[in-house]
Order: sequence, then structure tokens, then C-alpha cells
Amino acid sequence: MSVEISGAVALVTGANRGIGRALVEALLAKGADKVYAGARDPAKLAGLVQQYGPRLVALELDITDPKQISAAAAAAPDVDLLINNAGVAGEAGVAATEGQNLVVGRREFEVNVFGTLALRRFQKNKHSASSRRGFHVDKPLG
Repeated sequence: MSVEISGAVALVTGANRGIGRALVEALLAKGADKVYAGARDPAKLAGLVQQYGPRLVALELDITDPKQISAAAAAAPDVDLLINNAGVAGEAGVAATEGQNLVVGRREFEVNVFGTLALRRFQKNKHSASSRRGFHVDKPLG
């Protein structure tokens, strides 16, 4: 499957470091018109905002927070490419006690499964009327 990046408006979650940051930079380098960069702490995106100017919009976005998802939907009405990169990799199964396993495991599911599903619903709702791309990418778990 091929997706046209030139002219796209993308939303990348977990954009403040690592793979997410690299995805933001690659999208802009490939000609995306605009990238919304989602992060729990948008201040960590200041360097990217300074570097790319109005082509990069920092959004406060914790994908487990329905209010922040709604705010992102309102702030980014023109998204046609969603890259669900946000995720956590804890130590479920490795923690010292069964109780710790449950806490860490629940957090991983909240972010990696339910958070991702919440954003898929956001994407579907945004593009039910019309979209030129409506393309969605999830980061594989693991």
C-alpha cells in the first residue's frame, strides 16, 4: 500500500522523542503540508515547532484522556493521516510482585490498546463524511 505524503495533514501521537519524533521529521521532509505532533507534554516539542514553524502544531495529547482526545479533534479538524505511535513498554511479567504486574499491565493496556482504539474512533468519526486519505497506522505492540 502506498500513501501520498506530499500535501498530507498528519497527526502523530507520541511525537516528542524516538520513533514519533523521527516520523514527524520524515513526514515534513517528504512534503506533508502540516503535522500535528501529539505529546503528553507539548513543551517537549518546542524545538520542532521552532524548526518547522507553522507546518508543525504541538498538541497536548494523552491518548488515555478522552478530554484531550476531544480537544485534539477540535484543534486538528483537517487531519487525513493518523499515525498512532504513542505507547508504553513497562515490565509486566517481570515486576517483583503480582500486584505490580497488574498495575503495570493495566497501564500498558490503557495506552497501547484502549488509547489506540480511542484514536481510531476519533479518526473514523473525523473522516466519515469525506477524506482524501483517511489513512491510519498503528505502531505494533511489543
